[in-house]
Amino acid sequence: MKILVYGAGVLGSYLAYELVKGGHNVTILARGKRYNELKEKGLVIKHYLQLKTTITKLNVVDKFNQDDYYDTVFVVMQRTQIDSMLPNIYCNKKCKLYVFVSNNPSADATYKKIQENSIIKPKMLFAFQKTGGRRELGKVISIHIGKTSFSIGDISGDISYKTFINKIFVNTSFKLYHSPNIDAWLKFHIALVVPIAYLTYFADGDLKKIARNKKMLNLTIDAISEGCKVVKTCGYEIEPKDLKDYLNRKRRLLYWIFKIMAATPLGKLAASDHAMSAVDEMKYLSNEFDKLKKSSGILTPNWDKLEKYI
Repeated sequence: MKILVYGAGVLGSYLAYELVKGGHNVTILARGKRYNELKEKGLVIKHYLQLKTTITKLNVVDKFNQDDYYDTVFVVMQRTQIDSMLPNIYCNKKCKLYVFVSNNPSADATYKKIQENSIIKPKMLFAFQKTGGRRELGKVISIHIGKTSFSIGDISGDISYKTFINKIFVNTSFKLYHSPNIDAWLKFHIALVVPIAYLTYFADGDLKKIARNKKMLNLTIDAISEGCKVVKTCGYEIEPKDLKDYLNRKRRLLYWIFKIMAATPLGKLAASDHAMSAVDEMKYLSNEFDKLKKSSGILTPNWDKLEKYI
C-alpha cells in the first residue's frame, strides 16, 4: 500500500521503519533539519534493547498537497501540533483514511473539526503507539520490546476498518489492539502519563533521583488512581480493562515496574526524555485533564500535590 507517515519524530520514525519492513510504499513527511537528515542519510534508528542500528531508505517529502494520494495517512505528532496541520487535511481531495497517533484527550474535537471542514469527509481513526526514545545526532534511539503495542479505534464505534488496518500491519512487529472505545482509552492513558511527567519534573528529568524514593513513587501511583477515577466518573468505562488490575491487585507489581524503570536507562528512554522535551505538550494535557477533574467533582489530593511540579 501507499502510505504517508506525517511526522518524523521518535514515534513516526519507528512506525515508518516497521511499515517499510511490512512491504509498503512508505513516504515520511519532515521539515527543516530533519528533512535534510532523512534525505541525506536515510532513516537511521538505533534499536536500544536489540543492540542494532538500521538504515532505511524511503521517500521523503516536506509538503502534503491537496492532490496527493495515499491509501492511509498516519499523523504522528504531539496534540499541540495537530490543529495547525488540519487545514492540509481539509484541502486534500484524495486521501480517505487518516490515523492520528498521539496523546489526544480531545479526539472527539479533532474528529468534529475534520468532519465539518474537510472537502471529502475522510475516515478517521485514533491510536497510540507504545514506543519511546529520543532523537540524537541525526538518528533515533528507539526503545521497544517484542511485539510493540499499537492501540487503535474509531470514536464512533464503527469496526468496519479492522480488516484494512490488519492488512497494513501484517509482517510488522506491532501487536494491534482494537479498542472498543478509543476515546476512553486515550483519556485513561492521559491519567497515566501526566502524573509520570509530573514526577519527571520533580526529579529535574533524572528519574534515578527518585528510584529509591518510596513516597514519591507511591504518590505517583495514587495520583494515577485518582486520575482514573476522574475519567470513570465522567462516564467512561475503564479501557484497557487490565488497567484496573494494575491499580488494585497488581499495584505492587506496578510499583516495582516504576522503580526499575526509574533506576535504569529504560525510564529515561521510555518516559523522561519525552517529558523533558515536550513540556508544552504535557502542560496542555495537564490543563485538559483539569477540565475533566472539574467536571467530575472528585477530590484529587495526590494528583494536586504532583501537579505543582510542572
